[in-house]
Amino acid sequence: MPPEAVTEHWGSESARRQAAYLGMWVFIATEVLLFAGLFTAYGVYRSVYPEVFRAAQLTMDVGLGTLNTFILVTSSIVVALAVHAVRGDRPGLGGALLLVAALLGVVFLVVKGVEYAHHVRAVS
Repeated sequence: MPPEAVTEHWGSESARRQAAYLGMWVFIATEVLLFAGLFTAYGVYRSVYPEVFRAAQLTMDVGLGTLNTFILVTSSIVVALAVHAVRGDRPGLGGALLLVAALLGVVFLVVKGVEYAHHVRAVS
């Protein structure tokens, strides 16, 4: 699509940039509101039911949680590298990196499955 077709909708390139800028700030504001609510709810429930949170900590597998955190951070870095590769006119490398990120997503799900299986066995 030629650049004129993109800016024609907005009237000008500066109007498009301003809309993109505003849209990003609206997105960030909604994320802040969402997570502020979630963290507030977590804090309230943790203070109201401290014994439940202590009991839950005993059932956590720190090793699996650490592994999953590492997998998520690594996959995020791989996706960022894929974007960089595509912008650098290396779409083949970008595609390969996205495939690696997808495989890391599958590994994440497998580790979550193992973790959930442990919880189900503990309850049964």
